[in-house]
Amino acid sequence: MLLIMYLKEIINNILEIAKNKPNIRTAEQGNVYDLNSMPDAEYSAFWLTQGQHRLDEQEVTYNFTMFYIDRLTDDFSNKTDIQSDGIVELTNIINTIVNVMDCEVDYPLNFTVFNQRFAEECAGVFVNVNITVDNNMGNCYWE
Repeated sequence: MLLIMYLKEIINNILEIAKNKPNIRTAEQGNVYDLNSMPDAEYSAFWLTQGQHRLDEQEVTYNFTMFYIDRLTDDFSNKTDIQSDGIVELTNIINTIVNVMDCEVDYPLNFTVFNQRFAEECAGVFVNVNITVDNNMGNCYWE
């Protein structure tokens, strides 16, 4: 049986899981381009953005995009290393989410690598993830 969790709780749990990973120095949520206004951000960075969430009679499926971002060297020679590390880090975060939060994740996961200038020249990877939990909202009511 899946655990009932609300959006705020899931976001807080995901960010806490990411912050506890040894290579993640910044873990935030919101628009990933907010990194443009964070010249003091510490890398590697984990970023969480919300997608479209789905509710049915039995389950709630929350959709997120998770980013792993790190700085490129001047000659970009570490690009593939960053992208490889990003796939490993995001996979570890997702596996921890499944194990700790008593939820389900839709597989397969598709990772997309990128180069992007934020406050600094960076590379990374992102993945869209659906996290499903029980829907026990029958006791709620709207006024």
